[in-house]
Amino acid sequence: MELTTDDRLAIGELCARACHLLDFNDPDGYVGLFLPDGVFQRRASPSAGGEVMFRHQGHGELRAFAEKMSSLRQGLARHWTANLALAPTTDGAAGSSYTMLVATDPEARQVGISIAGTYQDVFAKTGTGWRFVSRTVTDDL
Repeated sequence: MELTTDDRLAIGELCARACHLLDFNDPDGYVGLFLPDGVFQRRASPSAGGEVMFRHQGHGELRAFAEKMSSLRQGLARHWTANLALAPTTDGAAGSSYTMLVATDPEARQVGISIAGTYQDVFAKTGTGWRFVSRTVTDDL
C-alpha cells in the first residue's frame, strides 16, 4: 500500500485529535479514533526494563481510561506530539513520533513536563477514515 499526501495528512490529524480529545475531556471522541479492538498502552523506558505499565484494549477499556484521565487532569494537561514519521504497511501504515505531556499544577502555579517519550503507532484505513489499531507510548526515562 502506498500512502498518498491525503493519507499522510489524515493520519497526522488523527494523532492531533487524540491529543485534543484527551486534553479537552471527550472520552467518546477519543474512543472513536480506535478500531473496536484497538489498543493503547504505555511502556517503561528500555533503561527501566521496558515493561508494560498499562494496557487498554477495546472501546470499553479505552473509554474508562479516557474518563479517568479527564477526572485526574481536569483539563490542566496538554499532550504534544511531533516529528511523525510514517511508513506504508501491507495493511495500512506504521508511525513513530515524539511526545510529551505538559501538566499544570494550579496550586503551585507551575507547569512541567510529566512524560516524555515516543509513540509507536499502527494505523488502518477504514470506510470512515484512518483509525488506530494500536498506540504504544514508551517513556524516555
